Amino acid sequence: MLPVVFMVGAVIGWAITSSLLGAIAGAIVAVLAAFAVQYAVGTRSVQEAKVAVPVDLTAPTPKPLTSESYAALSLAARNAVVARLVAQASARSLEEVVDLLPDLMGRTRVQTEAKLRATASVMEDSSRGRVNRVAAAAVCAGEVKLAARSSVPNNDRTRAAVERNWGAAVDEDTMTTATLAARLPRIDRSVSELVDDAVNGRANLAFVVGTIRKVGEYHAREMAKIR
Repeated sequence: MLPVVFMVGAVIGWAITSSLLGAIAGAIVAVLAAFAVQYAVGTRSVQEAKVAVPVDLTAPTPKPLTSESYAALSLAARNAVVARLVAQASARSLEEVVDLLPDLMGRTRVQTEAKLRATASVMEDSSRGRVNRVAAAAVCAGEVKLAARSSVPNNDRTRAAVERNWGAAVDEDTMTTATLAARLPRIDRSVSELVDDAVNGRANLAFVVGTIRKVGEYHAREMAKIR
């Protein structure tokens, strides 16, 4: 990318000044502008991701932690529960995991090389021996419940249109089944398989939670399109 920007800047500089110095100056200005734009986009992406993944560490983890008690929490409190479990499973500090949570959940559109390495390292360090399987299962079940609930049409007219298209009733049970059956082409895994991976330490819990939420959002968008 930078070589292209350099060449374009040099051509513009030459066209304006008809001199070698002008071409060099144009190339330098173009590269500096590209870095400035990249920094601005990256900063905005990080800010948007943190807004999308709020964390309230003052909120305690429910005892007992069940799918129902988890689903009843606010988004920020749920994220705190996930961060604590990921920190435990990866043997990382809670502060580091909280900082990486938007990246682990796939909410950051632009990542620095350092963030990419840190995220990959945390994902790789999730250990089967350190995963709290009961807690991970409760979190995943709660997220599936919320994803299904959020994708059920919220008015009778839309629900009727969706049911005509589907040829079946659309309720929380139906959308739970649809959420678990959803398949992710890039990794060739269904949500149900990802949940099993998270519970058994083969996948990072934050990644799986982020994926479940995205599936719920996708279904909600698709429902909204049906009239």
